[in-house]
Amino acid sequence: MTKVLLAQLDAGVGEAVGRIWPELKLETRFAPLLDLELGDVGSDIAIRLAESLRLKPDEIAGRICSAWTPPAQVNCSVLNGYINVRFEGAGLETFEEDPLVVPPTELTIVAAPFSKIPSRLAELRICSSVLCQLLIAKQLEIPAKLLLGGKSLTLQGGVLALYRGIIDSLAHRSGGSQADDFSSAAVLEACRTSTGVCLWIAPNALSRDTFVEFCKSVEQRGQQLWVQGPSAPWLDFRFHTETLHDIAEWSDDRLSALLWYLAGQTAAMDIDFSIPRIAERSNIAWFWESTCERAARLVQRPSDEGCESRSSMELSPLMRRLGLRAAYLRTFYLRAALQGEVQVFMEALADTLITFNRVFNDPGFRIRQSGGKLSEAEIKILAGAHRSLSDSITLCDFSEGKRYGSNARTPHKANRTIISNYE
Repeated sequence: MTKVLLAQLDAGVGEAVGRIWPELKLETRFAPLLDLELGDVGSDIAIRLAESLRLKPDEIAGRICSAWTPPAQVNCSVLNGYINVRFEGAGLETFEEDPLVVPPTELTIVAAPFSKIPSRLAELRICSSVLCQLLIAKQLEIPAKLLLGGKSLTLQGGVLALYRGIIDSLAHRSGGSQADDFSSAAVLEACRTSTGVCLWIAPNALSRDTFVEFCKSVEQRGQQLWVQGPSAPWLDFRFHTETLHDIAEWSDDRLSALLWYLAGQTAAMDIDFSIPRIAERSNIAWFWESTCERAARLVQRPSDEGCESRSSMELSPLMRRLGLRAAYLRTFYLRAALQGEVQVFMEALADTLITFNRVFNDPGFRIRQSGGKLSEAEIKILAGAHRSLSDSITLCDFSEGKRYGSNARTPHKANRTIISNYE
């Protein structure tokens, strides 16, 4: 359903743009929305056209929607220049997760220098997000290399071992933040063979001239560029650096949970370092694995036996939400790998897990499930959500092939030689 409808949306809006402005050649692509209150999918085509047309995005979007006749099962709206679409009626009964197509890409992930970052915990948080992006790229078999502060890091022993080494280095480093050793020429040379570059940059980490020069150079070489700029509240910790000495002694499973927890959207002032060792949904690694285990026990696989013939309009809002998340979660996963949208993926994942558990915690649903009274659409959605969560996404250290919490582990000293080139 989703792939066919998205192709229809892309083609329809593209034709409308061609009729209004035949001289323009710009790809139209709808993408899943994180905020499902706005719609199911949306397009930024009007925003991308605004500069060349010298018109307001809302005006452009309105003209496109007036010239476009959407499919019968689609409702269209305009908000802040975006064309948002919600699927209605026909098609909801065939929710399926689309095959994930990974474009041929060689990626370089660059973290700008940390000299302007307020604390070592803020450095650790950016490193957590960067390593999550690297983990996801690795799981999707996207060739990726990593530059931290302008220096190349190699994966000796895997991402989790590298993370432990970074923590140990931060805990034992004397003085303030790492020196500003970012050289545009050197970094550009290191990125030369990549088709895509993702730059992580904290507020004021680079001068405006250096930033503009770097971005222009990347784009002039025909490389795709994505920029991730964490906000000040996300980095403004109020903890002492002694916390890092404690973290350096944590076990592997707790450290893995910390990696994903710090990469989420929680503001720095609300970060609780006890979360990675307790079983609650703020511990996203535990929440993911426990939900996967629950799904394996409870989800019914698609079958014609015992299914009621119910129309798609009878899907509950909660089941409909789960269907959308199941269909598009892997798209958020891919965007996290290529574009560094780790926080967005983490929010989509958390919402998927919460929705999945809310569905199963509903007494009426459990009664219908135990009595074989689920509709075929519901069974497909549940099976699709199970596949999306357990088969497509892995929160683990891939060098060791371990999932979070899959084996008992004991604390051990970090190997500081892993990141000697980071110090």
